[in-house]
Amino acid sequence: MKGEFYQMSIEIYDKYFIIVNEEGKFFGYDAYAKGYPYFSRSLYLVEKFRTEERANEFLYHAHYTQIMFKKEFKHCVVKKVTVAIT
Repeated sequence: MKGEFYQMSIEIYDKYFIIVNEEGKFFGYDAYAKGYPYFSRSLYLVEKFRTEERANEFLYHAHYTQIMFKKEFKHCVVKKVTVAIT
């Protein structure tokens, strides 16, 4: 086994875009607070966007992020998440 090289194949399972705040927490909607923004470390609770354009449109142009909760989204950015199987 020593010195042998095993080539691993990687299969992309899913790809989506998320919004991350300056603390590295992920944006999602708080189900108990009727749609208020909630930032957590859990990717299970995150709001997923299928394309980068949709995520950017939401972050930089939506009424929700630019007027209702402008302070909460002030330092947020869009990040790409790729789920792969090896």
